[in-house]
Parts: sequence; structure tokens; C-alpha cells
Amino acid sequence: PYFSPDGSRIAFQGNLRGVVDLFEYEFATGEFRNLTADDFFDANPWYTADGKTLLYNRRVGEHWKLFSVDLNDPSKKTQLTFGPYNEIQPSYSRDGKTIYFSSDRGEYGVFNIFSLDLETGDMQQYTDVVGGCFSPVEMASRGDEPSLVFVAYYAGSFRLYRMPLLESEREISIDRSPRKLKNTTESPS
Repeated sequence: PYFSPDGSRIAFQGNLRGVVDLFEYEFATGEFRNLTADDFFDANPWYTADGKTLLYNRRVGEHWKLFSVDLNDPSKKTQLTFGPYNEIQPSYSRDGKTIYFSSDRGEYGVFNIFSLDLETGDMQQYTDVVGGCFSPVEMASRGDEPSLVFVAYYAGSFRLYRMPLLESEREISIDRSPRKLKNTTESPS
């Protein structure tokens, strides 16, 4: 579950008649709303700072992809990542211009921390470990140094780590050829 920035709503994944979608509960009215309402498996909701959009990951075919949904019109869903990789556990940067997430798009298929610049579409890789890194969240800066906090598997257990957000390990080449999605009920990769 994830609270809206103003604390009036909470988004979560739920199973309704065998389909896992994202839902929102409004505390003032006690009403539930299905935000994704389709046959795809949706998980890991994260609100934008203004509370108007929800970021999440969706199972499309064999892979998890990052999507966003406009909360004023939940029929407007946008796929943000593509390709034969898994991208999970997304979060917005503090300024809302970047998405941090875990992906197995590296050389060995291990989950590491990546970012996607929403303006340029550029992708960066921030960790390169063998045990896996998950659930990245940008923390408030200490002085002029922003940092990421994430969970990583090391020496037989999962631990919480903090890392200065200075330079990425590598920039990822992205195929920027135009893609047309007629409908999110189709199976884009």
C-alpha cells in the first residue's frame, strides 16, 4: 500500500474475482475505486507528488513493465519501459522528473537499480551487484548530496543500504523507434 501525498487516499494491489488490479481507498467517503480494471497483473503503486498520477508495474506477457495511470481518467494508461526485461518496484524522484526501479536488464539478469529520465527517456544503471537490489527510494539530500536507499541481498540476508546518488555505473542504450499501442489490453513487450 502507498498513501497519497495529502494522506486522504491509499493505493494498493488487490484481487477481485481472480484479477489483480490496483485500487484506491478514499478515507473521507469510505469508497474503493479500481484504478486499472483490466486482465493484467498490476503491483507496486507509487503516487506522483501532486497525487494526480500513479506509477506501477504490470505483468505483460513474460515480463514486468513500468506503467503510469492518470487518476482523473484511469482509462489513460502509459507504458514507460519496453524490451525483454523485468522492471519492478518503481518510485518517483523527489522532483518527479525521474523514476527509479529494479530491473534485470544487466549482463547476468540480476536485479539492479536503474533510473528513467521522464523528459529525455535516458536510462541509467546505478548498481552492479550479484545478489540483487530492490525497492529504490530517493531520500532527502544531506547538504548537496542526494542519495538512494534500497534493499540488497548480501551474505545470506536482505539488508537496507544508502548510496550517494552521484554518477551511474553506465548509461543504457534504448531503442527509440516509434511504437504504437492501440490499447493497453494488447500485449506490448
